[in-house]
Amino acid sequence: SMASGGLKVIPRSHTEAAKAELKEEFPHLASCGDWCPLMSDHESAILLLAEPGDLILWDSRTIHGGHVGSGFSRCPGPEESPELARMSVTVCMVPRSKATPEVLEARRQGFLMGKIFNHSPHEAGTSSGTLRS
Repeated sequence: SMASGGLKVIPRSHTEAAKAELKEEFPHLASCGDWCPLMSDHESAILLLAEPGDLILWDSRTIHGGHVGSGFSRCPGPEESPELARMSVTVCMVPRSKATPEVLEARRQGFLMGKIFNHSPHEAGTSSGTLRS
């Protein structure tokens, strides 16, 4: 719900034509790589409404992001506190053969150290740089 928040996507934004149009509208996207903040709520973005236990699968090339809700389904009273908005696990997959042994080891080590990686499992991309296959 809008109150609890969730996943927003821009339908059909994974296509080359849509990417070209968005880069024209938002020039900063041309050099963003894997992570591309739009800096505004795009008019065609939709919130995917899911029920507890639902599984959402999408092509991660589709522009997507989180909508942060208030946690309140109505105007809160003085004694109310927000509920847990959502809990999720993101899993990105490609064939293992796309990753080099160096990338696999970098990701293993990163996992052990609590690092966060990008959406490309065949790369070891973090905010400090990307090791490509």
